[in-house]
Amino acid sequence: MSLNDLKTSNESREGESDPSSTLAGVNSERPITQLESACMSCGQNGTTTFLITKVPHFREIIVSSFACAHCGNRNNSVQFGGAIQDKAVKYTLKVKDLKDIERQVVKSDTATIIVPELELEIPPESHQGSLSTVEGVLRQVVDGLNQLQPERKKANPEQADTIDLFIAKLMKIIKCESEFTFILEDPAGNSYIESFPGNLDANLKFEHYERSDYQDGLLGINKAIHDKLTARASSIRPAAEAESYDVSIKTEDIKEVINFPTNCSICAAEGQEKMIKLDIPYFKEVVIMSFYCELCGYRNNEIKTGGEISAHGKRICLLVKNKVDLSRDVLKSDTASLFVPEIDLSLGPGTLGGRFSTIEGILYTVASELRNNAFLHGDSADPAQKEKMRNFIANLQELLELKREFHVILEDPLANSFVQNLRAPEIDPQLEEEIYERTPEESERLGITSLEKKPSGETN
Repeated sequence: MSLNDLKTSNESREGESDPSSTLAGVNSERPITQLESACMSCGQNGTTTFLITKVPHFREIIVSSFACAHCGNRNNSVQFGGAIQDKAVKYTLKVKDLKDIERQVVKSDTATIIVPELELEIPPESHQGSLSTVEGVLRQVVDGLNQLQPERKKANPEQADTIDLFIAKLMKIIKCESEFTFILEDPAGNSYIESFPGNLDANLKFEHYERSDYQDGLLGINKAIHDKLTARASSIRPAAEAESYDVSIKTEDIKEVINFPTNCSICAAEGQEKMIKLDIPYFKEVVIMSFYCELCGYRNNEIKTGGEISAHGKRICLLVKNKVDLSRDVLKSDTASLFVPEIDLSLGPGTLGGRFSTIEGILYTVASELRNNAFLHGDSADPAQKEKMRNFIANLQELLELKREFHVILEDPLANSFVQNLRAPEIDPQLEEEIYERTPEESERLGITSLEKKPSGETN
C-alpha cells in the first residue's frame, strides 16, 4: 500500500490532535513509523506518522496522521486492513453534555453520519475513514463549509447566508448549548463510538442487523455466489466424526455434523463451514455454526436458536456462589442483554454476539476485552477513566475468584437465552426465570412489529 493511500485531502481543522496524540492511545507491539511527505496545502515537506495495528472489535487497521510544520496543516485517517464484518452496525448517541461530545469515534470509509435535528447527513464518499471525536467530526463539517464562503458571498450571497445560518446551528450544538442525536451507521460493521464502562450507558445505543441486498452491493459482496455456496449444503454428506467439536456437551447429544464449503471472509480462500443441531434439555433446539480457514487461520462461530418467535421476553437471574455455578452452561443469544448489578456491569444486545459458554467463560471474555480495549488505555486516555477501568476490572476479577457472591442476569426479548438448571426438572433455588412483555421499542428493533401488521386489504 502506497503512502498516498494513507493520506486524506482534508484541510487543517480546529480541535484535531497532533500525530503523536492521535496514535498514543493505540495499543500495538509494532513500532510507529514516520516518513517525510509533501504537504498538499503548501507543497513543503511534512511528516506522516502511521502504524498498522489490531484494535479490539475492529481487527487490523492502518492509522495515519500528517502534520506540516510550515503551514500547520494536519489531518488523520483510518483504513481497515481486516474483513467486512458479518453484520452491519448502527450507533445512536444522545449528546447531552461535554462528556458525550468528547467521545472517540472510529468512522470507516463505508459509514454514514446523521444528525437528524439539523437534517445533516455525511455520506461515506465525502470523508475517508477517521479516528476522531464527535466534536472533531462536526468541526470538520464546519471547516468544509467555511472553505468557500468568501467566494460564495460574491457569487451567491443568499446561499452564503443560508450556509452561515447552518454553521451557526452547528457551532451551537458543538458548544453543547442544546441536545442532539449523533447516528453512526456502517454496513461493513467497522465503525465505533466510545462507550463508558461500568454503569449502563443510557445515552448510547447500538444494534447489529443483517445487510440489505443493496448494502451488499455497495460493499462489493456477491450475494448470488454466497447463496449458491450455502445451497450446496443440502448435497453434502454429514461428517462422521462429531468428537472433533470442542463443546461443553456430551457428544452423544449431537445428532449430526454437516460440512459445506464457503469462502473465507478474510482471504477469500475456500474453507469448510460446520453445522450441528443440538437439543438442549428443558430449553429448545439450537444450531451452532463454526468456520475455520486453514490458509489464514481465521475462525468464526455463530449460534442460532430454532423454533418460532416467542410471544414474550425472558429474564433469567442466577445467584453465583461457588465453582459449580461458574461452570454452568450459558447460551447468550445476540439479542440478549447481560447484567451483573454488584459491579454495575451492563452488556447491551449484540455485545459479544451469540455465545455458548459458561458463566466463567462469559465473564473472562468481558475482562479480556476490557483489558485490550485501545480506547481505555494508553497516554491519550483520560486518567480518571483509566483509574475507573482498573477498579472495574479488579472488581470483575474478584467475582471470577469467588471472593463474594454475585448475580448474573440475562434479559432476552426473544427468550432465546438459557442458563443451566443443575436440578432440572426440579426448581433450582439459585435460578429465577421471569416471563415479561416486550416493549414496543424492542418489538420495533427486532422487526416483530412489521411481522405483526396485517396485509393490505385485510378486514376484521
